[in-house]
Amino acid sequence: ERKRGLAAVAVLSAARPEPALALFGGDEALQEEYTTDTTAIITLVQSNLALDTKDPSRPESIAAVRKATADWVAKYRREARVQAKPSYSQCYTALNAVAGHYNSFGTKYPLPPKRLQRVNKELAFAAKAVAAGK
Repeated sequence: ERKRGLAAVAVLSAARPEPALALFGGDEALQEEYTTDTTAIITLVQSNLALDTKDPSRPESIAAVRKATADWVAKYRREARVQAKPSYSQCYTALNAVAGHYNSFGTKYPLPPKRLQRVNKELAFAAKAVAAGK
């Protein structure tokens, strides 16, 4: 547990927020990067959740989801221009539910059906919203 906690702290401290570049067209660049990053993490989490519990690639997939989640949250959590988007709140909620499940119940147990259904619904909404620029 301690190693996992220290690893999370290391990941979060290594990811530093990007400087605001509103005067130099940074808002457009931020939006493009947000769209790319959010689409990628949604795809990663959806593919992870679709894996069978006995799939040999599942531990690696879960590790990738954990790292990507920590990076995505650290990068966009303090960006007010992103936080106001429906895609952000839905994606953040889904990522938090998945991370919370893995932290509480370990990686051997799949998400319960109701939680899985809710997370998939939130990810689908976030994917549609981010594609629409929202």
